[in-house]
Parts: sequence; structure tokens; C-alpha cells
Amino acid sequence: MSKINVHVLEFFSCDCTHIEVVLEEQTQEGTLYYNIDRWADPLDQAKINDEECLKLLKDANKEVTFTIDRDMNQIIECWKKEYSSNEGNICCNNCADATAWFLDTFANITNPGSCAKPITCDYLCCGFFAPSFLQACTPTLPGRVMGYVADHIQHETSALLGPKTMTMSKK
Repeated sequence: MSKINVHVLEFFSCDCTHIEVVLEEQTQEGTLYYNIDRWADPLDQAKINDEECLKLLKDANKEVTFTIDRDMNQIIECWKKEYSSNEGNICCNNCADATAWFLDTFANITNPGSCAKPITCDYLCCGFFAPSFLQACTPTLPGRVMGYVADHIQHETSALLGPKTMTMSKK
């Protein structure tokens, strides 16, 4: 087990949002990166100073970062199994579902469902911001996942003062 920085990244475009996870682990050989993205085939191992992951970190419109104590190789093996056992499509097993799976499996951040989320307008749908009561709509899912992970980490940090540290940035 080692400390792994988890970067939950959200990307906005005119017609949709996208969410994915980049894992970062400091090792003696250098910084290892691994990307969990429903729309990209999983790699067999993390890469040192992976340029694709560094570009994702730079280009994200919104980011929530926290630390978990896990084994990177175990995460990779579990992700490869999850990816191959469920074929992705835009209605289910999409980028938001893959991110929610990772958060539930490795960070103990459970999806609270639509009833537990307060009404906000932090969800992009077809180029327009949409209220959170439209959470069941597929285009709003990345915003919903980003919202509940940020809320969870912020609540945990303020309540316990520290098993996870979180930073959130809007770019």
C-alpha cells in the first residue's frame, strides 16, 4: 500500500461534460500516473511522467484531488476487470459510472443518489447549465459525480480534520 493522489477531473465542452480519474503515485523511480477513463482501453501498468495524464491534469476545467492508501497494481487489475466486464455506452457504463465505481471501490465514497444532493446549477446539459433535480439525465451525470465527491471530501475533511486532504480548483 502506498499514498496515491486521486485527481477527479471534469471537462466541459459546448455539448457535454466528461469526467475521469488520474492516479498519481510518487516512487523512487519517479512519479507514476494512471488514467481511469471509460472511453479509453485500460493500460497494463502506470507510466512514469505520462505525458497524456499530465496533459489531462493541465486541461481539466474542474479538479478535485485527495489521497488514498492503496496498491496501484491492485487498482489497475480491478479496473481492467471492470472495464472488460461491462461494455460502455452513453446511457449506462459511461464515464460518470466508471468514476463512481472507482470512488466507491477504492475511496469509500458512495454515490448518494439523486435525493441526497441539494439543488444546484452545477450540471452542464446540452451546452446549458441544468439544475440538479435533472440528475438522472445522462448528460448531467459527470457534474453530479463531481458534486458528490467534492461534498464528501469537504465534509470528511471538516468533520475529521484530515484522513484525506482535498483541493478543488476551477480553471
